[in-house]
Amino acid sequence: MKQLIKITILSSVLAASSMYASCFDEAKTAHPYFSIRSQSTDSARDLVGLTHKIHLNDYEGCWYGVLSATGEYTRSFRSERIARCLFGPDLVCGCPDAVINVTGSRVADRDFDHDWLADYFGLPTDFRSKLKFSPKVDNVIVDLDLFIGFSRWCENLFFRVNVPVVYTRWDLNFCEEIVESGINSYDEGYFAPTSTDSIGDGANNIPRENLLNNAKEFFCEGKTPNLNTTIASGQGSPKVAFKPLEYSKFSCCRNDCECYESGELKLARVSDIQLALGWDFYHDEKYHLGVMARAAAPSGRKPRGCFLFEPIVGNGGHWEVGAGLTSHYTLWESDCEDRSIGFYFDANLMHLFKARQRRSFDLCNRPNSRYMLAERMKKPVDTLAGGDSCPNAVPADAQFQNVFTPIANLTTFDVNVSSRLQADITGLLNFTRCNWSVDVGYNFWARTCETIRLRCDCPTPLESGDMWAVKGDSYVYACQQQTTGAGPTIALSATQQCANIHGGKNFTKGTSVTDAERNPGVDNPEDACSDGSIVTVNCEAGSQQRTSIQPKHLSNDDIDLRSARTRGMSHKIFGYLGYNGNDCGCWTPYFGVGLKGEWSPLTKCREDVCSIKATSECDTTCSPCTKVCQKCPVCNLSEWGIWFKGGVSFN
Repeated sequence: MKQLIKITILSSVLAASSMYASCFDEAKTAHPYFSIRSQSTDSARDLVGLTHKIHLNDYEGCWYGVLSATGEYTRSFRSERIARCLFGPDLVCGCPDAVINVTGSRVADRDFDHDWLADYFGLPTDFRSKLKFSPKVDNVIVDLDLFIGFSRWCENLFFRVNVPVVYTRWDLNFCEEIVESGINSYDEGYFAPTSTDSIGDGANNIPRENLLNNAKEFFCEGKTPNLNTTIASGQGSPKVAFKPLEYSKFSCCRNDCECYESGELKLARVSDIQLALGWDFYHDEKYHLGVMARAAAPSGRKPRGCFLFEPIVGNGGHWEVGAGLTSHYTLWESDCEDRSIGFYFDANLMHLFKARQRRSFDLCNRPNSRYMLAERMKKPVDTLAGGDSCPNAVPADAQFQNVFTPIANLTTFDVNVSSRLQADITGLLNFTRCNWSVDVGYNFWARTCETIRLRCDCPTPLESGDMWAVKGDSYVYACQQQTTGAGPTIALSATQQCANIHGGKNFTKGTSVTDAERNPGVDNPEDACSDGSIVTVNCEAGSQQRTSIQPKHLSNDDIDLRSARTRGMSHKIFGYLGYNGNDCGCWTPYFGVGLKGEWSPLTKCREDVCSIKATSECDTTCSPCTKVCQKCPVCNLSEWGIWFKGGVSFN
């Protein structure tokens, strides 16, 4: 019997550990969704305090049970690891918070590898600030637990149900430190039409007062810059729309989630309802070994994608089915049976069926690209063409249609999410002396990498009929040159498929402003023409502008579904001190208190096993990234907790 239990324990641990043999480089990835261990999944919490009250051997022909309630409070720590999972390579050191630097395209010393481009957020091109994050999660859990032994009907048959009620608070702890508020206006053509007044004085630049004051207005408050001004000559100006960020927002008091002024999001729900039906096929006074069929019914809330760090109760809407193993062995017992030492072991393996969830995604090989800008394109074009000084101009197949939107608005949609296997394994030593008992143990939890698939019945926004492209730092308007006076404004077809959150391809390191204005970094750059006339950067004696012939458009192939998938793993140690009351007829009360510490590992990627597999599966036609490992990191909470448990056993 001892050998059987040892083999069972070893094989279960090895099976769970083998799910995590692959490697990734967490520092090179960012993840728009933070997945957690369901508040219902905790075999350690289920086992403590009940070691001498369940799976009993002395109730043959009778039924017995335990009714308990566990109140638990948990708080996360290691906030920098949560931030690293969310933002990946763009975080810089900034104790005690994780920091992202935001700088405009005209900031001379900007970091092109880490800084986020302020222009994407409706901020001046000389703006500079620091975004600071210290995420945390608090949970208050009341777990109602009922165990019934049905030996009267079938010897050693048992049933168990857990109904956890959860109140959770999630706080991104986001704040912004403005270093330079910026004074620059937007150039003609950068976001809005070029000036067509007779003196070409830049009357249609977007002035500083039309732009946002800080990044918080973009990420939290749904504000956008005003890109519409009046052209001095009286010619009509097309209305240019800048859509607000609708998904993957930073937490603040908005929408249907109540929150505190600090930006906390809170939610109260019943978590997954856990059910188990089992049979102890080996049973004696000193040991038992049993199996059980397990299921979980989702009753929490599914991800909605509105917030980057959104509160979750439960497993995300998955139905779960699996099996469990339960066992114990009494290592020592005194002659008068008032003292004992026992080892207890429970293991549950579950499959998480597909659930419909709404998630945000990045573009392939571009972490945090959900906060970049896309431009809407249209067909047919209005007289726009391109070629080498335009002697044999090739007509553009699409051109800008006066609308910008954050890419998150296009890459957030409903998908099917599933996970092959989840393991929850607990080993516990119990020390009992008279009415007192002490439990100490270890818990291992793991969940395999999520599988995310598109839904055939839910077309993505990129399939809805509108045509979208990456703006980057391209100029999207220019002016048709005429022999006398100023020509009309021309919308260009300039796109930058290979731009990233750090910037576009025009304002690169060492490029002068004069050269950058001519769109040198757009896709397939060609000199722009309209009706046989050249198109210039400025309406008066400007340099010839370039456009994309042809522009590159976004499609579902550019969406990196892997960017929002994670796997889970944690190691937990715990202790519990309990008091068992004296028998009161058929009812025996008990109560106790426990502590836990849970750590989610920060796995590393070995350079010798990295590959460019990610680019081969999701090619953006940009230069391939080097040494990119599989994007499926461990993103889970590290937390401490305290619980109080009480109830009655009955027969």
